[in-house]
Amino acid sequence: MKNKPKKEMEGGYRLQSIRKVKLWLYATQLAIIIIFAIILLLSNQELSMNPFHIGIPSFLYFVLIMVLVIQVEGFIFLRLETWYLKSPSTKYYMTRNSIRRSMIIIVVALVFMALFWLPVVNDVVHGVSKTTKSVTAASTTTPVAIEFYSADVIGLTNFDQLSVMTDGGLAYVFIVSADNYKQFGSLGYEKLGSYRINQAVFQAYPGMEYTMPDLDYGKYYICIYSASGNPVDMTVTYNAEVSPLLAWYIPWFAIFFVIVNVVWIFYIRPINKLFERAAIYR
Repeated sequence: MKNKPKKEMEGGYRLQSIRKVKLWLYATQLAIIIIFAIILLLSNQELSMNPFHIGIPSFLYFVLIMVLVIQVEGFIFLRLETWYLKSPSTKYYMTRNSIRRSMIIIVVALVFMALFWLPVVNDVVHGVSKTTKSVTAASTTTPVAIEFYSADVIGLTNFDQLSVMTDGGLAYVFIVSADNYKQFGSLGYEKLGSYRINQAVFQAYPGMEYTMPDLDYGKYYICIYSASGNPVDMTVTYNAEVSPLLAWYIPWFAIFFVIVNVVWIFYIRPINKLFERAAIYR
């Protein structure tokens, strides 16, 4: 026994080959994650340097798919390794640690599933991002302009709700792109209004509420005119929401992770018990 090579004692050359393949496969998949994630961001126009923007939700979607695949591969490689390992104690500790990792992943996945399915996260984002401004519009040609971005720089939150309440006067509220504001902002509400995003809802009399549609990332303006040219005092309130894409797929990925890890625990736990008994009586 003492003359056997160390590799043979540990499980033989097949075990070493399995571990080399595992490392090679993981390294390849890491490269795939980076390359294809960048391609995905560029194709969806969610990666730019000026202004800086990276669409994390699209990037994370692809990453989570690959992580789920890698975890399933990890289960397969672990089972292959236990076939060729000689030591029951090593097999026991490897499978025990795998069960513990799966239990942690299940707990984390359930927490994320609850956070994104219940209105907890959105309520927090609404509260933190809520902005209220008191303004006075007194012109039919030069608007009160409030600048905003359609999303944060990493795309985790999007501009969501806009509310305008006047003191009783009529005001026109237009949401326009930065380019349109620069070109037509000083030409009066009739000209700029033809480029507004909020086509159906734009009159605040005495108030209005508007839910923002999905917009390309960039700078936009809330432009407010007095319909009569007389001063109109008003309160403008707006807030953000969690990215709809993020809110949609996070709970589903959480379910997939729970299912995969629960199935693995049910499969590997009896095997772990066999290794435990073999390690005790060896």
